[in-house]
Amino acid sequence: MGKKALVVIDIQNDITKNYRNIIGRLNEAIDRAAANGTEVIYIRHHNLSEGTRTFKPGTRGSEFVPELHIVSGNVFVKSKASALTSEGFAAFIRENGFDEFYIAGADATGCIKSTCFNMRKAGYAVRVISDCVTSYDLTKMDEMFAYYAQKGCKVRTLAEYIGTAEAPAKISIRPLEEEETEAALELAWRVFTEFESPVYAPEGTEEFRKSINDEKYLAGICYYGAFDAGKLIGVLGIRNEQAHICFFFVDGEYQRRGTGTALFGRMLEDFPGRNITLNAAPYGLPFYKALGFKVTDDEQTVNGIRFTPMEYTYEQEEK
Repeated sequence: MGKKALVVIDIQNDITKNYRNIIGRLNEAIDRAAANGTEVIYIRHHNLSEGTRTFKPGTRGSEFVPELHIVSGNVFVKSKASALTSEGFAAFIRENGFDEFYIAGADATGCIKSTCFNMRKAGYAVRVISDCVTSYDLTKMDEMFAYYAQKGCKVRTLAEYIGTAEAPAKISIRPLEEEETEAALELAWRVFTEFESPVYAPEGTEEFRKSINDEKYLAGICYYGAFDAGKLIGVLGIRNEQAHICFFFVDGEYQRRGTGTALFGRMLEDFPGRNITLNAAPYGLPFYKALGFKVTDDEQTVNGIRFTPMEYTYEQEEK
C-alpha cells in the first residue's frame, strides 16, 4: 500500500439533515486522521444543472456545514456524482501517490455510491466508514453497505477501523475454522427453532434438523461467523461453487443491530462479481430485501420448508 487519505464527501448545507446523526463521529475520524498524519480531503458538490436550486456555486447551500471540522486546504469541487470526476482531486491523488481511501459523508445512495464504484474500478483500495456515512433515505443504508462490499470495498465502523474497545468494535467477523462448524450449526438450530420453526409444519422443522446433521448436505459449505468478545452470535454458510447461501442466522439479542449486514458484507468481500442466491424463510424475507435481494419466484414449500427464492445480483455498471 502507498499513502492513505480520508475523503469527506458533500457535507454541505444543502445535504440531508441526517448528517447531524454522524457529524460527531465524522469529526472524530477527521481529527484522528489529522493527528496520525493521514491526509484529509474534502469534496464539495456544485450543481450546474439548469432549473435546480440546491448546491449552487456561491450560495450558502454549497458551503460546508458549520459543524464540520476543516483541518486541511485539500478541498476539491465536483459537478457529477463521483469524486473522481473532479479533475483537481484525481490529479492530486495521482501526483501524490494515494492508493487507499477511507470514505465518509453523503449521500450513501448517490455520491458515496458512485465514488466507491469508480474508485474500486480504478483499482484503489476503498474503506467505507459505515457510521460516518448517511443518506436522505436511511432505509437504504443496509442495501448500500452490501453494495459497497459487493464492489470490493471494506465496510466497517469507525471504532472497528481504529481498534477501540467500544461495543461496535467488539463484534468481529471472520471465516470459521472446521472445528468451529459444530458450534455454528448449534447456533443455527437454536435461532431456527426460536424464530422460524413456529411458522413451519412439524415436517419442516424435522427436515431442517436432518439437514444440519447430514454430512453430504453440509459438504462444500464455507462458514462465516460473527463474534462478540469470543462468543459466536451469528453464522452465514454459503456454497462456494454455486454462491448459494444455505444458512444465515443471528442470535436474537443481536438482530436489528447490524450484525447480519456485517456478516453479509464480509462474505461478499470473498465473492466479488458473483450473484448470490438463497431461499428466504418468511421471517427473514424483509431483511434480505433490505440487503438488496430480489424475489425470483413465488413462495414454495418443499418437505415442510417454506421459502421464497431470492437473488442478489452483481451490478456490472454503476446505476
